[in-house]
Amino acid sequence: MSGFSCAVASCLSGITHSFVVSKKGVFTSFDPPGAISSLAATVIPSGAVVGAYTDSGGVGHGGSNPEGDSVGEYIDTAGVAHSFLLSNGVFRSFDPPGTGPNGSDATGINPGGVIVGLFADALGAVHGFIRTP
Repeated sequence: MSGFSCAVASCLSGITHSFVVSKKGVFTSFDPPGAISSLAATVIPSGAVVGAYTDSGGVGHGGSNPEGDSVGEYIDTAGVAHSFLLSNGVFRSFDPPGTGPNGSDATGINPGGVIVGLFADALGAVHGFIRTP
């Protein structure tokens, strides 16, 4: 089992910490190196814990694939969230069509490079997106 937890004050600020619970019931809290906040989403069949984290620069890392591509969200100087893809050392920022002032967040990428995530439209309604290579 995996998940995330926070103290009341840190929950209000959005700071969370990942955890896993072993088959024997051992609880282990962790954050990836360099993370100020993290969220463990699932344990995949290989035993690896997959989730998301925010680094000290405010960049959210939401997923990666076996090819080494990473996706996530970053906040620009105006406070707007944008999705990104980091592939072969090249950083690409993007927002799905229809994204409003609250921005977008790429949350996952599969081995074929298909990216999924969320965005808020101009009225604040949240939608899912799929971005193909």
